[in-house]
Formats: sequence, C-alpha cells, structure tokens
Amino acid sequence: MLDRPRRSSSGRLPSSCSRWDTATSSRRSSYALDPGPPPDLGPHRGTIAARDTPGDGVETVAQAAPPRSHARRTDGAVAIVGGGPVGLTLANLLGEHGVRTILFEKNTTIVQDPRAIAIDDETLRTLQAIGLYEKAAAGFDLDLPVRFVNGRGEVLLEIAELPRPLGHAPISAFYQPHLEQVLKDGLARFPGVRVLFGHEVTGFRPVDDGVVVSGTAARGEPFEISADYLVGCDGGRSFVRRQLGIPFGGSTYTERWLVLDTEGDTLPQRNVTFYCDPARPTVSVYRRGGRRRWEFLQLDSESDEWLMRSVTIAGLLQKYIDPSGITIPRKLVYTFHARAAERYRSGRVFLAGDAAHLMPPFAGQGMNSGIRDAQNLGWKLAAVTRLGADPALLDSYEEERRDHVNKMTALAVSTGRFIMPTSPLRAALRDLTFRVLMRSSWFRGNVQQGRFKPSPIIRRSRLIRHGGRRSLAGRMIIQPTLESAAGRRCLLDEVLANTFAVLGYDSDPVKHLSEADLRYLQSLGTRFVNVVPRGHGPFADARGGTSTVIDPHGEMARWFGRHTGCLLLLRPDRYVAAVLPHGNTRDALQWLRRWVPESATNSLDARTACVEARGTVS
Repeated sequence: MLDRPRRSSSGRLPSSCSRWDTATSSRRSSYALDPGPPPDLGPHRGTIAARDTPGDGVETVAQAAPPRSHARRTDGAVAIVGGGPVGLTLANLLGEHGVRTILFEKNTTIVQDPRAIAIDDETLRTLQAIGLYEKAAAGFDLDLPVRFVNGRGEVLLEIAELPRPLGHAPISAFYQPHLEQVLKDGLARFPGVRVLFGHEVTGFRPVDDGVVVSGTAARGEPFEISADYLVGCDGGRSFVRRQLGIPFGGSTYTERWLVLDTEGDTLPQRNVTFYCDPARPTVSVYRRGGRRRWEFLQLDSESDEWLMRSVTIAGLLQKYIDPSGITIPRKLVYTFHARAAERYRSGRVFLAGDAAHLMPPFAGQGMNSGIRDAQNLGWKLAAVTRLGADPALLDSYEEERRDHVNKMTALAVSTGRFIMPTSPLRAALRDLTFRVLMRSSWFRGNVQQGRFKPSPIIRRSRLIRHGGRRSLAGRMIIQPTLESAAGRRCLLDEVLANTFAVLGYDSDPVKHLSEADLRYLQSLGTRFVNVVPRGHGPFADARGGTSTVIDPHGEMARWFGRHTGCLLLLRPDRYVAAVLPHGNTRDALQWLRRWVPESATNSLDARTACVEARGTVS
C-alpha cells in the first residue's frame, strides 16, 4: 500500500547514590522522496551564533600555536571537530577514560536554538556514565506518553508506562541548549581535555602516525595541531566528511514542515501527540515551563513565506489551543533527510552523528543515534591510545553501528508513513489496519513493551565473541536497581564503572580465573561483580577485588537465564563481549588479549588513570 523508500546508489538503506568505589493525497504520495542531493542538510556545526555564556573553567577562545617546522609532536590523542551534543559527549567520554582530547567549535558559544527534542534511555545511560545525568535530567521531561490520534480525534495507538530495562525513561523530551551547557561545563573536570570554541577547522592532512589539523582561531590567527585521531562531529553539512570526499547517499523528503517552538502553552496534556489528520498532519511535543514543540506539514499550495506569517501560524494553532497568549521564539520551515555516509572512517579520521547519518525525526532517534556513535567509538579510541590495543579494533566502529543506524532510520521512515498520509482514503485504510491490529494481544503487548524500537544488540563484530542467537554475547546488559549488603540502592552501572567488567550471578568471578588471567584483567582496570539473589552470601571475597550486590527483584536472574552458570565479560559500553563458562575462561580471554594487551600502567577507569594535560594549543 505504501511505497518502500528508495535506496542510495550504494544499495544501503540510509540509514540515588554515588559511584561505588568497591569496585498523502492524490496530489502527493504519503512518502515522496527526491533522490537528488539535499538542498539543505541542516546546520553545519559552527554556522549559527549563539548567545549562551560559556561554563566556568572551560576555555572558549585560545591563542593559536605557531605552525611547526620541527618534528611532529602530538598535541592530543584525539581531536574533535564540532561542539554539539555528539562532540561534547564524546569529549566527556574520552575525558572519563583519561584520553588527551582537543575539541574545536567554530561558534564562540553553544547553540541557542532547541533543535533536537527527544532523548531516550540509552542516551540517559550514557549521561549517567559520564557523571552528568542528575544535572542534565533536572531540565528534562522524563517518561512522556506518546499518542497517535486520527483526523476524527480517535486514539489509534497510545504508548505509556514503558518498562525501564536500562534503568532510565525510554521516551523523554529535553531542551538542547541546556543539555549542551551541562555537557560543556562537565569538561572542566578533565585537565587533559581542551575545549576551543571560536576555532574553525579549515583543513587537515594525514601524516604517518596521525593527523595534522589546521584552522583559524577567534581573532583570525591561524593554528595547527597534531593528533593521533580526528573525529568529525560537525553536522549534516560536515566539513570533515566533504574534505574526505565521502559520498552522502540517500534521499530527501519532498514534504516540508513548519516547526514552531512556543512559550505560554496552556494545554494540559503532558505527552507527545501525533495528529494523523489527512487535512494536515501535525506533531505536538510537551516541554516543561509552558513550552511546546509544534510541527505542521506544509501543503502543496502553500509557500514558505505564507506559512511563516503570524496570521497563518495563529490559524494553525487555533485548532488545538488559544494562540493569543502564545509567544514563538523560534520558527522555520524545513525538510527531512534519510542519508548515510558511504564510510564512517577514512584512515585515522572518523565521522559521528549527523556527519555520518541523517534520519527523519518521527522516531526521535537522530541525536540519540549520534550519542550511540560517541559511546561506541569513545572507549575504543581510549583502548588504542591508552592501553596499546590493536588499532584494527577501530574498524569495528562502523561494523557495529551501521546496521543499527539503518534499523533506526527504517523505524523513523515507517513512523513518518503512518502519520503523513494526506489522502483520506489512505488515512482510512491506515485507521482500519490499526483497529484490527489492536485487537491482537500480541501486537498490544509488543507496543506496550516498546519492542517496536530496535534493541541494542550487535549482531556481527570482531569485538564480540558470538555464541549463537540465544547467547547474551552482543547484547547490552540491562541495568536494574541493586542493593549493597548494607541496603544501599544503586543502579548496576554505578558498580561497573567505565571500564571492562566480569560479572557473575551468584558466582564470584575471581574464583573462576587463573592468577594470570586475573592479573591481565586487573591491568585493564577491570571490575569484578557478583550479583546474588536476596538472602544469599557471603559477602566476603575469596581473593578480594569482587563487589557483591543483591538482586532484590530477580531481574538479573531472569536476564541471565540459562547463562547463570557462566561469567559475562562486559565492554566499557555495557555490551556483553563474551560469555565465559566456568572452567573455560581461558579461550575467551586469549581472544581478548589479541585485541587488548596487558597494560602495565594505564586503565580505562578515569578515577584510577593518571590524566596528563599535555595540550600545547594555547
């Protein structure tokens, strides 16, 4: 009934406690795409001036270092281009791992415009990992219900009270300037991270063992620095991607939307509502403080100029709310894209976030997918630069991320098809289809459990020791609330820290490891955790180093399932790297050794790492 999205020339679808120290109409189709190059891919990071003030302790304008004529000296292990949510998150992750990092942003301050608006549980978990969840979430609207309403006002579908397997609200709204400020301020904690706003990167070139990055500082002075690796987090019009000559294949929607950010909202509904009205599809997203995001589909007969007129906007809002008390600090007309870079990596240069992929906003996964990029890439860069890991493991970044990005893009496209028909016949067929589907308990259960969203599973990777489709290997571990022996409640990640971990269920991992394997894992800063059922013990450790916590509601026991007689080797990004059967841990650890050798001095745990600030850009 609905057209499938056209593919790119490459054939791809565009795709409450602190840390524990213990360890469509006839005139148009419902999904019309223009396969040509995009007329506007959104803001290139650093093109829109903002008015926010920088956070204390974060350098925003710096004097450039003179060009070098001597032998190359590394100013930072990683250079990041782009100071939006993805670049700032990556910098925080690298700071947590003790990686010397330099971040460049053309703007002198963070953006003022609230562009992205949806945030999910995986991103909240990442904010937890970098120690900024509480500060950031204080400005979020957590756990928003989602409703799909047809043109007659009937609720087609409602998603509310989703489970929290990852420990956080699955669907929430946020204010982007607030998030960026929290992320930027958080970088002041890391002496090895330099934040250079007001610096425009205008070129880079590879050298034998790194990348030389050049550009212009705020006062017009040229600068040049060298780094081991460069990551472009510089948006849909990425300079880094264009400089590399990497094609950005995919499609651009022919439909355009009017986007309004309003203040003075009096609607009582605290939710996200998709008004699937063929007369004009509309989206409404609640935000605290009387704010709301509105998106209205532009009809064929309407020009951008007409749609942006105050009288037009008032007429559009009138259907839902009295517009007389509404102020509109931001309005624009734009279109959406489903595009992906042909490659996420070229030598020592990587792409992340919108620089690597763009997707329609209907699933709220654009920025969240970029944060996943940062989480995936961050620990790997740290392993290579701090632990001496095989640089080939960096090839797993695209290997692991592209499939998931494609699935998220497909979800966004499907959601757009659902809400966008402007043909009354197509809309009526859609409504009938969902009435039938909602009679199915299986369908209703999948909706209420959130199974419509692609799960955080890595199906193929050199950094996952897969053991079949039923294996836990390649899955992100859940994050239930656990208890200490003293009754303190804490989420699992507070015990794991930002490093490797070996986890057992009612089984002390240390008891099942040889002295050599234990020594190797300890050299990486590995955490050893034993999760026990309520009433089990003891809490004393055989050889020390194990944190024992209680599974009060049996959530971990159910998740372990048939693997309760095994240990789980967890990566710093919370994915299960391997399942280690008791008595046969050696093979899996030998596999890990091939990628990450024993480290005599360094660790991925920033709290034990010695962070050396050797940046020379001043």
